[in-house]
Amino acid sequence: MGYPPSGHAPGVSPDAVGSAATPALALIGFRAALPIIFYFVPLRTFVSIENGEVYRLVRSGIDGVFAILALIFYFVWFAKMYSWVRANRGGTQYSNGMAIGGWFIPFANFVIPYKAMRDAWRRANNDENSILVVGWWLTYLLTIVVGYANSSFGALFLNRGLDIDLINLINTLLYWGGVLLQMTTWGLLALLVQTLTKRITAR
Repeated sequence: MGYPPSGHAPGVSPDAVGSAATPALALIGFRAALPIIFYFVPLRTFVSIENGEVYRLVRSGIDGVFAILALIFYFVWFAKMYSWVRANRGGTQYSNGMAIGGWFIPFANFVIPYKAMRDAWRRANNDENSILVVGWWLTYLLTIVVGYANSSFGALFLNRGLDIDLINLINTLLYWGGVLLQMTTWGLLALLVQTLTKRITAR
């Protein structure tokens, strides 16, 4: 499918997309790197927390706060980028409200955010090849699956006679697998933001 060539139609300017990308990329990149940062500079360097469970909760809380901040600034960028695409590339599949709100609609949130990003990618690049978008979304979905497995595996099998050492090993593998998937998901999202922004601001 081809899309009409772009001048800059009235509406959101490429500069506005570029300006919104700067804080979004900074926070997405920081969230992607957070596990590495905590690995080399443990939270215990700054806060004395002896209880392992409390430490994990605090770590999870920090991860969550930066994830929320990164998503907020990502949504701001996405709204500007998608508005530019709508004005300059012959429309969009969704409104901004649905493309962003789709993240919060049960079950639809497994499909709409991906389809909206794929729509923006194809239109902005005048290209049907959206393998980067597919890779980003697959790692995101795998992150959810592995996170659920990690949180429920031990409780599910501990009372069924499975060896505790094996359970701990599997939980450890699931945990680090989840960490790597999270980092990959955030990293690919940063690459998408950067690539689309460059494409739009280069015109």
